[in-house]
Amino acid sequence: FALVSGVHTIRLSINYKATRCSAGIAMSIHNRRFLTDSKGVDTVEIGGHKVPATSATREALNDLLGFVRPDADPDAAEAAAGGDEPEERQKHFLIVDQNFEATQFTRDLRPRLAFRYSVPSGLSTFLKPHQEEGLSWLEECWCAGFPGCLLADDMGLGKSLQALTFLLWLADTRRSLRLERLPVLIVAPTGLLKNWQDEHDLHLESPGLGRPLKVYAAETKKLRAGQANGNDTRLGEPTLQTSRITEADWVLTTYDTLRDYHLSFAKLKFAAVVFDEVQKLKNPASQWAIAAKTLNSEFTIAMTGTPIENRSEDLWAIMDVAYPGYLPDLKAYSQTYTTDSRETLGQLRAKMLDRLDGRSAVMLRRMKVDRLEGLPEKKVFPIEKAMPTKQARTYSDAVDEGRKVSAAGDMLKTLHKLRGISLHPVDPQQARQCGHDEYIAWSARLAVTFDILRDIARKKEKALIFLESLDMQDILATMLKREFSLARQPMLIHGGIPGDRRKAWVDEFQRNRDEFDVMILSPKAGGVGLTLTAANHVIHLSRWWNPAVEDQCTDRVYRIGQDKTVYVYYPMAVHPDPNIREFSFDIKLHALLDRKRRLSREVLVPPVSPGDDESSLYHDIMGVRSRGDGEPDTLAEIDRMTARQFEEWVLRRLCAKGWRVNRTPVTGDGGADGILYDPAGNLVIVQSKHRESISRCNDEPINDLLRARKAYGVPTAALVAVTNAKGYSAKATERAERHGVTLILRANILSWTES
Repeated sequence: FALVSGVHTIRLSINYKATRCSAGIAMSIHNRRFLTDSKGVDTVEIGGHKVPATSATREALNDLLGFVRPDADPDAAEAAAGGDEPEERQKHFLIVDQNFEATQFTRDLRPRLAFRYSVPSGLSTFLKPHQEEGLSWLEECWCAGFPGCLLADDMGLGKSLQALTFLLWLADTRRSLRLERLPVLIVAPTGLLKNWQDEHDLHLESPGLGRPLKVYAAETKKLRAGQANGNDTRLGEPTLQTSRITEADWVLTTYDTLRDYHLSFAKLKFAAVVFDEVQKLKNPASQWAIAAKTLNSEFTIAMTGTPIENRSEDLWAIMDVAYPGYLPDLKAYSQTYTTDSRETLGQLRAKMLDRLDGRSAVMLRRMKVDRLEGLPEKKVFPIEKAMPTKQARTYSDAVDEGRKVSAAGDMLKTLHKLRGISLHPVDPQQARQCGHDEYIAWSARLAVTFDILRDIARKKEKALIFLESLDMQDILATMLKREFSLARQPMLIHGGIPGDRRKAWVDEFQRNRDEFDVMILSPKAGGVGLTLTAANHVIHLSRWWNPAVEDQCTDRVYRIGQDKTVYVYYPMAVHPDPNIREFSFDIKLHALLDRKRRLSREVLVPPVSPGDDESSLYHDIMGVRSRGDGEPDTLAEIDRMTARQFEEWVLRRLCAKGWRVNRTPVTGDGGADGILYDPAGNLVIVQSKHRESISRCNDEPINDLLRARKAYGVPTAALVAVTNAKGYSAKATERAERHGVTLILRANILSWTES
């Protein structure tokens, strides 16, 4: 490409991976650190060349937009990264600098204005004290020159109102400073964009933020330039009339629209961008996250009530969008802030939530129970009920079958099977073949739920039922209409319900507050963005694995505007057999979620550890007895383990003794169960072999260890083979001596880590 800037003509062979937004290189002019050449001219380095950072250069770079062809298949990278987006082949995607292995992209911190708190005059709503505090914090972050921040208030504290008020203040401030007029951008899930418009009209005096522009759904087609038949990622060039977007004062779009038209959005500059429910970007390699990083914004507000949903790395991914470079690169972050270290997690909490070097904290997080005055009481009721005969028998059969599995995938299938049976032993597809009363009576959870609802109906109050299974939602809606002689079936809120219809149903539900009504919701779709304070009862008919998501669901009713006592119910099916009862799925899951919920409030830790929690839950449900620290202490208990449980037990035991443990994948592990460092810092590879026949173990673990040493490129690593067998074969013993492999067998398996 030939770049002409003033008298400079520079021919660049551009390495697209060298910039945060390769095709939208103009973003580099705005966002990268400016360099100054010997003549004092502001320049920016692109592709190894210093380019004068002038308006002419910026315009020339803008002209290059849309001609990028990535040198890697983004879908393949997405799959490799474990992306959770729908499978859709995206042919053309901008390549951005990623702070994965090293920090390749950061934003400057340059103070913009001396901070002095003020409330904008166009606000028609009286802010609560915690909202004034939030507005002040946002203003201070902007004045200090932060590129962005994370507003992580608990659900129901009014994050949208705080953001809208700040945007109104920002518009006034930029006008007073005679800065360039720029639009602001709101990015949110489709179902929440109508809420943003309603909140704007409710809380801001006309004209509020000014002229709005919808860039999503059918409105997007109206903005396509010329005869464009397809989106940016399909055609490989900007397809939106960007001049129309620039003319607006505030723009509303969805994460999917931003992804599909990110080449167009990358051409624009925004005064501010707000990412609502920013946990959508928790996978840093996802196309949503990449598209978000191509935006050119002076200031970014990331908003979520759950900054960590599953992993500590969720927080890193959010901050890499809001304030890139504030946290170390992803590799260093993962190594530093480990979830098993209270000390390092405390350091992370301080880095995010404390004022440092006299500057405002980069993250604001307040919990509703601590900061919101006037909320009514919330009462929580875990209700245990013995499984009826059919459910108990089906559950017992599944447990017996589950004890025979060995692969991790089979363990997960067993867990999901037990989870389903604990809800109901009969598949919802077959429910219509059963009688109404009979179907209810066969499920302990369903029987409890109908008892609760009968009491709520007598009081003429409203309830929300959170239930994951769409098939069961349909069955339950039919049954509720029949049981309570309703004029219509209860409304269902799930991912297949369009945003406008969802909003209309919510408005209808909120009316007629003195009538009995029920709404059935999916935890993920109905757990965010909805205000349903007409209800004061919440029934978690099926439990979500993540306590943060579960709390979001409850917060649909327990929030500003609620004036009644809120009742939260957890129906729990427990096995009637005393030998199984304490190991019932519902009992163990409830305990796990409570433990995670308490811990997540103390420090910034993920409420769920995928894999580890599932393994622990499976281990508990299968009834492997444990000593005081939760680990088996008899050979009989070890013999009852599956192969995978045995591997995990060995690694946990080493970890408890001060070894640094790195697990390997379930498949494709190269022959190693774990790559470890002993307390002295020596590198060790461990391979475990569980045997049902405990007489002998062959030389298979020796083969695996030698293969792992080569696969991981560590020829000097110590090798350890562990088995519950009484001894190794003569061949295994000879080969172990020859290759220096330490053999641990049944006689010393419980004591070998003590020395």
